[in-house]
Amino acid sequence: MPPLPFNLPPVPPLPFYIHPLIFWSIVLVIGILFAVTFLRFLFAPPEERTGALVIFVLMVVGVVLLYAVVLNAPFIIYHFKRLTHPIFRW
Repeated sequence: MPPLPFNLPPVPPLPFYIHPLIFWSIVLVIGILFAVTFLRFLFAPPEERTGALVIFVLMVVGVVLLYAVVLNAPFIIYHFKRLTHPIFRW
C-alpha cells in the first residue's frame, strides 16, 4: 500500500480482492454523486423537482443493485459458467 498521511479504514469483506485505495475512491465518488443529485432535487424549481427526484431514486436503485451483485458475485459467476459451459467448455 502506498504511504498515506492517514490510515484508510478497512475494506468490508468482499468476495474478491480490491485495493483499499481504489475501493474508498469509488465510495467517495458515489457519495459525491449522491450529494450532488440530492442537492439538485432540493434546490430545483418546483416544475423541475419531479425530474430531479426520478434521477435521485434511479441512483439509489442502481447502488442497491450494485451492492446486491457484489454480495452475490460467487453465485453469479457459478451460474454464468454453468450456463456457458456448452459454449466455452470451462
